[in-house]
Amino acid sequence: YVGLGRSLLSLGQGGDAINTLAKGQRYAPDAPELSYAFGRVYLFDGNPDNAISHLMAYIKKAPNDWRGHFSLGLAQLRRDRTLLAITAFNDAKKLQPEHDETHFNLGMCHAKLSQTEDAVKYFERTVALQYGLWQAHCELARGLHRLGRHKKARTSYETTLKLNPESVVAQAVAKSGAETGMGYLL
Repeated sequence: YVGLGRSLLSLGQGGDAINTLAKGQRYAPDAPELSYAFGRVYLFDGNPDNAISHLMAYIKKAPNDWRGHFSLGLAQLRRDRTLLAITAFNDAKKLQPEHDETHFNLGMCHAKLSQTEDAVKYFERTVALQYGLWQAHCELARGLHRLGRHKKARTSYETTLKLNPESVVAQAVAKSGAETGMGYLL
């Protein structure tokens, strides 16, 4: 049921995925993996409140699975609960320190809180772990620009454009010059 629910979700059929997981829950009401699957389906189907409750139940059953903490962080972020998201992402990072998306999301949280130095550190770690993640290069460039490190920001914007020539943010900064106010605004 979990596999079928995930497949349905990937096809954009969140409601069918929920119904399938509910059928599976009748046969295994205490299965931790069902709580996780429900949480992920609700998260990506646009219902972060239900996702949070299922993911918290999953974490109680499987506290050492980084995926639950990471997914909880995403759900908290969708609810605009940045500090709770940071806590969940840090818990995930303790269990899976090399997960690039955890570092990226921690960077996004710190950027949202205007903690630019911390955000830059997380984005630098993200690109070290996953060089091809163009969004991390772009966010790194934005943070570096805000810190006045324009030369490094330009390099990161250039890397963004190499990885994703369609990046509107990097295109705009490249055209305006990295030392202009454009890099700060974007």
